[in-house]
Amino acid sequence: MRCIRRLRDPRTVTHRFRSGCGDYPLADRRIAGDVYRSRYECKSSENTFLSERGAEDVTMRRFPAFLGIVSGILLLFACSPQNTLRFEDMHIAYTPSPVLGMYGAIHNGTENALVLESVRSDRFKRIEIHQTTTSEGRMRMERIDTLTIPARSAVELAPGKAHIMLFEATQPVKNGEIIPVTITLSGTTHSLEVLVRGNP
Repeated sequence: MRCIRRLRDPRTVTHRFRSGCGDYPLADRRIAGDVYRSRYECKSSENTFLSERGAEDVTMRRFPAFLGIVSGILLLFACSPQNTLRFEDMHIAYTPSPVLGMYGAIHNGTENALVLESVRSDRFKRIEIHQTTTSEGRMRMERIDTLTIPARSAVELAPGKAHIMLFEATQPVKNGEIIPVTITLSGTTHSLEVLVRGNP
C-alpha cells in the first residue's frame, strides 16, 4: 500500500486525520478568509480513499460506467418481446379427418399492423385462411385472402374464430409429429415447427 500526501498550505497544521492508511495531518486553518484543506490519497489494490475535494474526480470517473448501464437497459427494453412478433402455441389439431385445422396466436408487438398473407407447407397440397362468421343464427366458415394483426395487438387462431385450414396431406399425419410450416406476414416469411397434437 502506498499513501500520497499533498498539501496546498505548507504551514504548520494543528489537526490529524484518520483513514484506512493511518493517521495523517489535516490542515484546517483560516487564512485570509479561505479554508485550506489537505488532500490525501490512500491507494491500495482494494480501495481508494479521497478527501472531499477528490469526490468530483470519482464522479467523473464513474460517469461513463453509468452511461453504459443506462444504454444497456434501453437496449434491453427495445429488444424485449413486447416490441417483436411472436407466435404462441401454434399447433395442428389431430383428427382422423382429411382436413385439419391449425390454431394458436400471433402477437404483433411492433408499431405497424401486419398482414397474414399466406401459409405453406410441403406436407399439404392446399392451405387456406378461414374466418368464422354468423349469418341468420348460423355459423359458417369463409375463406379469406388475408388476415390483419393490428399494431400492439394479437389475433387468436381458434375454432369459431379466424384459423388456418390444411387440405390434402401428401402423407398421413401422425399425432405428436412436427411439421414445418412457412407463414408470410407483410412480405416477410417466418419458418415454424408446428406440433400435431390432439385437442385437450
